[in-house]
Amino acid sequence: MDQNSSHKFLIDSWLSSADRCIREGRYVAADEFLQKVLEIQSDNPTARVFLERIQFLTNQLSHRTGLQPELQNEIRHYREILLRRKSSEINSYLTEAKRQIESGYFDLAQEQLIHAKAIDPGNLYATELERRLEDLRGTARGGVSKEREFRYRSRVLKYWMNGKPSGDQQTYIAGVRRELGIPDDLAAKLDHDVQCEAYRGALHELWMNGGLIGFTNQMIEGLRKNFGISRLDHAAVERSLLQDVRRNRILGTVLVADHDEAMLNELTYKLRMNAYTTIGAVTTEEALAGFRIARPDIVIAASEFTGGESGFALFEMIRALPNCATLPIFLTGSGIDRTTLLIGKRLGVEEFFEKPLDYELLFATLRGVILRLNSGKNRPAPAPSQDRSPRR
Repeated sequence: MDQNSSHKFLIDSWLSSADRCIREGRYVAADEFLQKVLEIQSDNPTARVFLERIQFLTNQLSHRTGLQPELQNEIRHYREILLRRKSSEINSYLTEAKRQIESGYFDLAQEQLIHAKAIDPGNLYATELERRLEDLRGTARGGVSKEREFRYRSRVLKYWMNGKPSGDQQTYIAGVRRELGIPDDLAAKLDHDVQCEAYRGALHELWMNGGLIGFTNQMIEGLRKNFGISRLDHAAVERSLLQDVRRNRILGTVLVADHDEAMLNELTYKLRMNAYTTIGAVTTEEALAGFRIARPDIVIAASEFTGGESGFALFEMIRALPNCATLPIFLTGSGIDRTTLLIGKRLGVEEFFEKPLDYELLFATLRGVILRLNSGKNRPAPAPSQDRSPRR
């Protein structure tokens, strides 16, 4: 039997099983068979009709009274599956749209946003991404579109992150310049902007790791030569950086616990770059030790560690410490299921974040929590009530 014949046999079998399950009121099982069909043949018309049939039946039955508990549970479970599938599909489109924006491919990003808003027209994150696209579109310098300019900057910046690009990297950058049609005078300006941006990031990391103590002449001279920055450019970048640091200060202290050291290093680096002091740990024991050294404002922990350790175990250990009953705790993980979400929310986990992390969402949530904590600290204590009777 060839592959096509084998697939046809499987599809016919799954469709037959799905039809039987629908007749028996086992909609979840029917959906599982239909999803198998669509994995092989995404445009199978019979599978699509069967899915519409399930949704019609569940909608009709949900308005009836006196349904058996088993059937009520079946309908509720099926609707939960649809909700998770819808959410996953929207997130997939939005993640891809964000990636295309950051890469400078605005038309591709717009296509992904159209798909996302077709599913959920009121999605706030999609609306914000659309606003960002509007801001980035238009004509920039030298008659070059902002899209091409943005794409050039995003592709060149990664070669400046560790200092001046090598000869091979410079050759690649020249190729990008030709590919995007960036004129020489504009390219020189953009290259200079990227150079200063990367240098500013290196200075900012130095500040976050060592503060003013790290700004020694030796360290500064080493960085300046590594990035090929003139003394005049250094003065401008440093002045801008220190002004921002004085204005923003440190937003808060975050304890990060994750057995994946690469993930831990990436997250702590990004936190420092966004004005957070960080404590890193790869085990629950290290996390608790770091917690006692410097009490953090927020904890971000993996939901699972190697060796059977759990983020929930760390959560309970921290909650048991003095004055930590309401400390905001985020959990991260891959494939966080509904049971994990329910347990976490009932225990008091502040937020869950799926890996790979959406850093924009993470830092927006962090900022909101920090603002809430600060407003709580500044709020005056309520005046004692004269009425001693219990509240009803």
